[in-house]
Amino acid sequence: MYAILHYYYAIIHNEGGYNLKNNDARLISHIRKDGRKKITRIALEEQIPVTTLYDRLKSYEKKGIANHTTLLNWKRLGFEKKAHIQINATNSERMKVEEHLLLQPFVNSLYRVGGVSEFLAECVFRTGLQMQEFLESLNELGADVTVFEELQELRRETFLTEDEHFKGVC
Repeated sequence: MYAILHYYYAIIHNEGGYNLKNNDARLISHIRKDGRKKITRIALEEQIPVTTLYDRLKSYEKKGIANHTTLLNWKRLGFEKKAHIQINATNSERMKVEEHLLLQPFVNSLYRVGGVSEFLAECVFRTGLQMQEFLESLNELGADVTVFEELQELRRETFLTEDEHFKGVC
């Protein structure tokens, strides 16, 4: 995810030497909206040959622009608890806390934010007890935690999905 976002940042700021053309922007918009959309359908809508579209999509993959991922429904898989957890550690405890977080199976995504001793973890747990034990393990390492549960998703993965998102970019 970070690599894709960094790439989009690079496009906007023209880092890395890749200039996004309007045709590229429209194709990226299609795959961002619906990654399962058939290539033949996109080619028809954009009025370009299927082979040209296929070659472009393959070149996006080679350049690291497009990656294929699956977004899971954690509740349907039996993970009843999902939380974003802000973790603050002292400078002396930072390395131990970071190593601990990187080894935890419950941590789906981990980010370093703000200063060097602050982290944000997206975690999934089967039970509240698992979450409590995880939080206690962080407290034992001297970390202060703030838990954000019951998140209501308002928007997800919508950047560069509409034509107007590309105004000023191309």
